[in-house]
Amino acid sequence: MALWERVIEVRPECKEAHRNLAIFYANKKKDIATALKFMEAAWQLDNNDARVLYELDDLRKIALVDPKVRLTLLEPHQHVIMQRDDLVTEFITLLNICHEHDRALAILKERTFAPWEGGEGRVTGQYVNALIRKAQSLMKDQDYAMAKQALIEALEFPLNLNEGRLVGQTDNDIYYLLGLIERKLGQEEASQRMFQRALAGDSVVTESRYYNDMPADYLLFQALAAYQLGDTKRATDTFRDMTAWVQAHESQQVEHDFFAVSLPQLNVFDRDIQKNHRTHCQFVDLLAKLGLAQIEDHLLDEVNVARQTLLGSDPSHAKAHLLSDLTSVSLTELA
Repeated sequence: MALWERVIEVRPECKEAHRNLAIFYANKKKDIATALKFMEAAWQLDNNDARVLYELDDLRKIALVDPKVRLTLLEPHQHVIMQRDDLVTEFITLLNICHEHDRALAILKERTFAPWEGGEGRVTGQYVNALIRKAQSLMKDQDYAMAKQALIEALEFPLNLNEGRLVGQTDNDIYYLLGLIERKLGQEEASQRMFQRALAGDSVVTESRYYNDMPADYLLFQALAAYQLGDTKRATDTFRDMTAWVQAHESQQVEHDFFAVSLPQLNVFDRDIQKNHRTHCQFVDLLAKLGLAQIEDHLLDEVNVARQTLLGSDPSHAKAHLLSDLTSVSLTELA
C-alpha cells in the first residue's frame, strides 16, 4: 500500500496504482467508500478501460448503489461496455431491472457471447428474465398469443449465447406462466398440462450457492402449480417448509466448498459469503410469503416488509425485482 501511495505522489496519472489501492481498501481494509474513490480516479484517468469500468460498477454494487443510478452512470459508455462479455451481462441485468427488457433482448439476440468460468448461467438467466418480462408486458395488454410465444422462446437458448441448458433444468417459472396464459386463451386442457410440467424437479430448499443448483424461486412456481391444480395443501406445506428452512438456517455459519463448481461472481473483490447466505435466506423468506399471499390475501403487508428487507440487503437482486413486477397484479392471475 505504501509503495502504491508513493507511486501516486510521484506519478498521479498512474491508473494502475489507483486501481491497486482500490482493491487493497476493498479487500483488506473493508473500506468500500475509499475503494470507490480510488477506482473512480482510475476510471477518470482512462475512461476507455473496460476492466476498470466493470470493477467500478462492481464496487458500486457492493456499496448498494441503486440499480437505476448504476445504469445511468454506465449509459454514456456503450463503446466501452461492449468490449467485455461480463460487463455487457451486468449492463443487460440492469436493463432488465429497470424495465428495459426490449433493449436487453436486442443485445442478447445480436451479440455472440463467449463462455467464461464463473459466468455460467448469467447470460442465459438474463435471456429468460427478459423474455418473462416481455411476456408479462404482453399479458397486461391482453396479447396472450404473443406472450405465449415469448415464453416458448425462453425454453431454447439461441446459439449466439454459446451456453446450453443444464441437465435436469425444469423451468418451473416458464411452464407455470404458460399455464396461466393457456387458461386466458380458453385452453383449459393445455393449461392443466403446463401446470403439471411446472410440478417437476426437487421440492427441497437448498442454499442455491452454485450455478447448477436448482433456483429457489422454482419452488414458488412449483407450489403455485400445485395450487392451480387444486392441491392447496401441497402448496401451503411447501411455503411453510420454506419458512421453516429460513428459521433453521439464517444463523448458520457457511464456508466455501473446496471442491465446488465455479462461483458465478467476479473474484477481484472479496464477497462476504455470510452476508450472501443471509441474503439468500431473505430471498427464500420472500418467496414463501409471496406464495402464501396468493392464497391468503392478509399476508400482503408481510410480503412488502420481506421485499424491502431483501432489497435493502441487495438493491440489485435481479430475481427480487422480477418477482416484484410479476406480483404487481397477482401471481395466480397476472392480468
